[in-house]
Amino acid sequence: MNFPKNIAVFMGIAPLVLSLFACTQQKPSVIKSLDDSSPARRYLTEFRSYRFPEAPVNTSPDGSAQVLVESSGRLPINLFKTCHTLSVVRDSAAPELIIRARESEPSSGLSFGWGWSKDSKAVFVNGSHLGIDCGDKMRGEIRLIYTLEDRTAWSVQSR
Repeated sequence: MNFPKNIAVFMGIAPLVLSLFACTQQKPSVIKSLDDSSPARRYLTEFRSYRFPEAPVNTSPDGSAQVLVESSGRLPINLFKTCHTLSVVRDSAAPELIIRARESEPSSGLSFGWGWSKDSKAVFVNGSHLGIDCGDKMRGEIRLIYTLEDRTAWSVQSR
């Protein structure tokens, strides 16, 4: 038995196994279509005119909440499967999932940005992805309004 070799093999595959396990344990993204009864409807004009900053601002304008970004899959073995989880955290409450998405341009930085509504009650998300919930590669656009009052991500259609 070559003990050091077995340890090296285990150490090489352990991060991959843990990464796959972590991804299967995640709550799925729930994205609803924006309709006339949606609370996000009142933010549509602000969303469409919003200029997403190069470096997103995590803290809401009134300081009551923050956007949290967690990334996984940055190991060399799965560099091209980088997954980002975007959540909102209010006070000491548990994070509220906005979206999980696979990076569309690995190792180039985030391929989507976010910002806050003026009243701090909605988060705007805009950009691209290679798979919602970090699943199979499927290039797409992210255009969301996440409303804090109902904890829902609403899909905004392109014009």
